[in-house]
Amino acid sequence: AKAAATFTQATYTAVTTIGDAELNGLVAAQSRGAGVDQMAIEISSKAKSVGRLLQTGIATGDGVSPNLNSLHTLVDASQYTTASAGQALSLALLDELLDLVKAKDGEVDWIMMPARTLRSYKTLVRALGGVNETMAFTMPNGTTRNVSVYEGVPIFQNDYLSVTETANGAALTTGALTSVYAGCWDDGSEKVGVGMIHPVAVEAGIAVEAVGAAETKDEQIMRVKSYSNFAQFNRRGTARLTSINN
Repeated sequence: AKAAATFTQATYTAVTTIGDAELNGLVAAQSRGAGVDQMAIEISSKAKSVGRLLQTGIATGDGVSPNLNSLHTLVDASQYTTASAGQALSLALLDELLDLVKAKDGEVDWIMMPARTLRSYKTLVRALGGVNETMAFTMPNGTTRNVSVYEGVPIFQNDYLSVTETANGAALTTGALTSVYAGCWDDGSEKVGVGMIHPVAVEAGIAVEAVGAAETKDEQIMRVKSYSNFAQFNRRGTARLTSINN
């Protein structure tokens, strides 16, 4: 085994997602009088909106700036399961999906599917006479949530995934199908799986700046910006099960 390793270089760059929080001067004055920092509330709300845009982008973005890369655009065609015009979810199909993830020597960190397909998975498990296997995850707000598991791999419900795909993931609209994804997270080495990227100079890729007073109305503007993108560091780190009709 003397042959040199070969690599195909892929360049990823962050894109900008912007939300402007605008606060009327009279509203600001009245809220301050009531002891409320209304601008802080507006910025918080706008940050949530930016976050939802990022979640949407990771699921269905087309990868054309300023839109994010997504699971739909990043998963390599060689990492698709056997083609089909339409098929119901089965345990055999999930096995085929997991077998395609090789970046961490076959270790799979996650499975992702929309709610309707997760319900179908639970129906399959119940039909076997068993109880759904679950794993407890601690959420950012301190609460815990039970997540379904298959072969020890957590199944995350992602309602941003398209349920209007055409056969074999050719398009995200005009159909009635969906995809199930599996993969591994990057471990910090930037050699396996997927992860978010952002400029090192911007902490977490998030920035808030004061734009100032609007020119034609009595409003102060604060801008919330995210410099980030979704990246894949190894094509064998993700896989896609397409054409699921339930």
